[in-house]
Amino acid sequence: MKKSTRITVLIMVVIVLLTGLFFLTIGQHLIKREKEENIILVGNGAIFHKNGTEWNHVSFEDINLYNWKEYYTYIDHSYYGNYNLYFNEKWYLFKGKNQAVNYEGDLLALRGNIKYKVVDFTLYDIEDFTDAKRVLKENNLPVDSVLTSSYYINTDIDNDGNKEIIYTISNKFPMEDVGDTSFSFIFMVKDNRVIYLYKNIEPLNDVYSGCQPYINNLIDINEDNHYEIIVGCSYYSNNGVKYGMYEFTGDKFKLLVSN
Repeated sequence: MKKSTRITVLIMVVIVLLTGLFFLTIGQHLIKREKEENIILVGNGAIFHKNGTEWNHVSFEDINLYNWKEYYTYIDHSYYGNYNLYFNEKWYLFKGKNQAVNYEGDLLALRGNIKYKVVDFTLYDIEDFTDAKRVLKENNLPVDSVLTSSYYINTDIDNDGNKEIIYTISNKFPMEDVGDTSFSFIFMVKDNRVIYLYKNIEPLNDVYSGCQPYINNLIDINEDNHYEIIVGCSYYSNNGVKYGMYEFTGDKFKLLVSN
């Protein structure tokens, strides 16, 4: 065998060995990560699964597929740690499978290849009701309506360099007479235009019916500095929470997924 041929064979052998070593180490890890499901758990009521570019809600009938998996967990918008989660009427957190971890507050947990940032925010009581009255008026509701929920957050939702104010107002679950109409709105005013994220108006037949909406979490899923908003809507007492995740497309809010 010529010397040049031996060198060529040796090089090919080395390439094959290095390829095999790559697959056994880094390659398998990358393949595993590629196959990992992108999951968002919201509170004790919603499992959102990303399939391609679409988000879907997963039934809790399939909960065993999501138990005892490690998640990045957040409590009340703040990072809490990486824990294994197990569901039994509510989510329980564990280090490994034996050491339980206590928590109080709203749980958000993520798993998979999601590139994300959970955004902290503060709720402020509304003091200037100009925009709230504008919304009530254009929906043919009394501008002096009694409100059981009235607050706002400040955030640059679309990365345009300007912070938007997103309001929540509602008269759900009143302790006093609020008339014969029940309503809830989540909205922002941008370029002097009211843009609704959530809107519900219905006859008030039972003060305990329906749900009261609130902003649950802000997430930047794709690291594009355009925030997705997770909204919770709480039913009276312990009757559960309905969740929806929205994105702002530039001129309107779009519902991506809900439970």
